[in-house]
Amino acid sequence: MMRALGAFVVLLIGCSDDNVYMKPSILFTDNKNLEEEYIKGVELESAIDSVVSPFSMICWEDKLVISEMGFNGIFHTLDLNTDEYEELFGTKGKERGELLFPSSLNIGDNGELQVYDPNSIKMLSYQYVNEENKYILDEEYKFENLQGVPNLFKVKNEILTTSTLNADYRLYVYDLNGDYKRSLGKLPITNESQPSRVLAEACYAWPRYYNGILVFGYYIAPFIQILNIETGDWFLIKGPEDFDFEYQIVPVPDSPYAVSEETRVGYIDVQISDNFIYALYNGRYQKDDGEFNVNTVYVFGRDGKPVKKLILDEGIIRFAVYKDNYIYGIKDGEEFRLYKYEI
Repeated sequence: MMRALGAFVVLLIGCSDDNVYMKPSILFTDNKNLEEEYIKGVELESAIDSVVSPFSMICWEDKLVISEMGFNGIFHTLDLNTDEYEELFGTKGKERGELLFPSSLNIGDNGELQVYDPNSIKMLSYQYVNEENKYILDEEYKFENLQGVPNLFKVKNEILTTSTLNADYRLYVYDLNGDYKRSLGKLPITNESQPSRVLAEACYAWPRYYNGILVFGYYIAPFIQILNIETGDWFLIKGPEDFDFEYQIVPVPDSPYAVSEETRVGYIDVQISDNFIYALYNGRYQKDDGEFNVNTVYVFGRDGKPVKKLILDEGIIRFAVYKDNYIYGIKDGEEFRLYKYEI
């Protein structure tokens, strides 16, 4: 069991409501006071032979769920009691119960699996029936009136989204019919001279929702942003290195920005458990051959304070956490490989 340990941490005052841009409230760096743990993984050699193009993964009940971008299906499942492959579930398409681009995976407030398709602005919600080992489509939400919505969650009977078209706020809240209600949070940047859409695109993040906590791992900056749904408190973590957004404006309507060779990659995946937040950190430059398999996972408390640094013996590109006991990670390459780490 992990416990909170010392690290070089500075707590700062967050942003005020009259400021569109949020400043870090927690700064941290690697140093001798942040515990490091080196972990050797075990390859599960045949567990993902059927996976063609994984995008996201999450542990749900006693299943490892991997969203599938390639095959005519929505997600794969593995039994975490046996670490054996089970099935490819769902169908690609535009009809009810179908998705074209199943990307993000999240666990809702009632324990349901939420699978979101940003191309269709459509989310499917599933319940798992343990006695029958079946997945049942519970709800479907489609919002044809929304545009530029890379991420969408159902939280407490409301729909929360991010936007690539507007940088005024981090989250936009709608009712279940898609009618706008309010906006929440700020973006973690200070470059106010850029157009709003450019800033919104540059603030692309890997988000995750679980058990009242929403976490964003920022792709081209060393930021992790946390919203406690119950209290409404926001935290912005910056670290372990200090670098700013590096991107180029591209004068093409469909491509408002592009990374440059000097762009450094921040966090490429995040996960939330009942006790901790886990973040997979890259820190490399785009010019470094585009290598995205990385082996550093930072662990934070649900309040954002650093706990420890995990160093895996194999680089991975996506991961999931099972009951704070195991990390499952996918390594990219000529073939995808799945590793299991005991933590």
